[in-house]
Amino acid sequence: MPRKLSDNDIVMPTGGLKRRTFLKGSALAAFLYSSGGLLAACTPQAGTTASPSGQTKVKGGTVVEGAPVDIQMLNPILGSDNYGFSLAGVIFDGLLSSDTAGNLIPVLAQGLPTVSSDNLSLTFKLRPNVKWTDGQDLNSDDVVFTFELFHDPKYKDVTTSRRAEFEQYVDTITAPDPLTVVFKLKSPYPPILSSSLQRGILPKHVLGNLAAKDINTASFNSAPTVSSGAFKFGRWDKGQQVVLERNDKYWGGSVPLDRYILKIIPESSAMVSALRNGEIDLVLGVDPALGDQVKSAPNLTLADYWASAVVFMSFQLDPAKPASKIFSDKAVRQALLYALDRDTMATAIYRGAAATANSMLPSISWAYSPNVSPKYTFDKTKAEKLLDDAGWKRGASGTREKNGTQLSFELMSVSGMKPLESTVASMQDQWKAIGVTATIKLVDFAALIQQVRNDRKFDATVWSINLSQDPDIISLLVTTPNAATGGFNSATYKNPQIDKMLGDAAKSFDQEARKKNYIDVQNVLMEELPYAPIFETKELLGINKRVQGVVGVVGPFNRYFRNYTKDISVSDGK
Repeated sequence: MPRKLSDNDIVMPTGGLKRRTFLKGSALAAFLYSSGGLLAACTPQAGTTASPSGQTKVKGGTVVEGAPVDIQMLNPILGSDNYGFSLAGVIFDGLLSSDTAGNLIPVLAQGLPTVSSDNLSLTFKLRPNVKWTDGQDLNSDDVVFTFELFHDPKYKDVTTSRRAEFEQYVDTITAPDPLTVVFKLKSPYPPILSSSLQRGILPKHVLGNLAAKDINTASFNSAPTVSSGAFKFGRWDKGQQVVLERNDKYWGGSVPLDRYILKIIPESSAMVSALRNGEIDLVLGVDPALGDQVKSAPNLTLADYWASAVVFMSFQLDPAKPASKIFSDKAVRQALLYALDRDTMATAIYRGAAATANSMLPSISWAYSPNVSPKYTFDKTKAEKLLDDAGWKRGASGTREKNGTQLSFELMSVSGMKPLESTVASMQDQWKAIGVTATIKLVDFAALIQQVRNDRKFDATVWSINLSQDPDIISLLVTTPNAATGGFNSATYKNPQIDKMLGDAAKSFDQEARKKNYIDVQNVLMEELPYAPIFETKELLGINKRVQGVVGVVGPFNRYFRNYTKDISVSDGK
């Protein structure tokens, strides 16, 4: 039966003012309509050549984006590195995408799903006449195949971070006809739309006959021969660049650019030099220390926004690993965070493009609690007392010891990302002052992800995670199912209380009730500190003024779902 929605049904991604509206259908329908505000406009139809402002776009040309690290792969289901995942989203369209404010946008789907009265069935209608680049129809069989990679037991060896979510919440995925897909849920679970159903759809006729382990290593992952997005794969010169070419058969109509290139430039100053001299056109993530160089260049624009991201430290809690002798002691984890003057670090390293993080949820999330407790303000004296009281005493070398174990560990982070490199160096210095010895190990991003998701032989890591518009994404880091190999719970943190609170929050359609759960989650996580939040960050965008369709279009919730790329153009057509 139709019902009037209350304010509690309206879920805003950035904590903005609630909007009153009416919608026929279930509570989940209310969630779908408002999960990022009101439903945004659909993607343009064939033949569209006007920009959102009404200006005619120039046809042709190339945009070159700079990136500090190479991609891992171009498979949107397997990939977990930011740049590879982003390019995969340009090559493979998903059912849904997001705009900068977190509004869900139908892409291959004709609209948001129809929801059954019990909130357990999501039915998508697909756009007709969508073709793969080899001319075959993209249909519901492709959608079912794609998401069965998360779900079907025969694909349990496929390396994906979404299996725990699908095994817990999804009952069946079926295709009643070529343009209809039905997700039958075990229990109501609104976050699935933002957490998983924005991912690109894969071609069953290309990959469907492969065994699970063969999908992990298929050549298709690095050189996809068939795709559906606005651009198609051109070539990957490893360590140098990835070249995408316009898909002239794109179902959404004419795409302005001839090609889109991701160029690998590992060093920050070289990246900015390339931007200034026109070698590249775009950097989504300028080193804050170099922002003034971009701002002062007459051919460039420097824009920014607060990212939905947290830079954090992960502790090794697996009792089978040596470092757990140190980090299983909560006093050590807390002391390490109290010992960091993060306000000063944010100013010195990020030049105002970061702020101290007090939660594993960023403050732009509607679920963020400004009153989260405890807060770890800089307090060197308290840090030392915590260690003293826990029995960690300074040894002859100056490094603290307890029962023959030194408070000494390896701190792993990503090479080539200067703010992270500076962050771990500062942490090392500040910890030395309280009798803690950290040895820094910098690895490339692919190696870090391998450690985080699979090997887990690290002592501690510092990296960042980008969070979607639904706060349930935090489950990836802290719930027991995601501690399994392939998940993102790298600390192997297991807490039944957290599992229950997050499970209850994910099933609710009342934003205020959900928020209460997330406040409780934040407080428990900050007390136990399996992960130590360090900074929230801004993302600085350096853009050549000839590039149109980026400023004001890219934001925290569509940075890695790049539906906007189809609309980018260059004013000179070059």
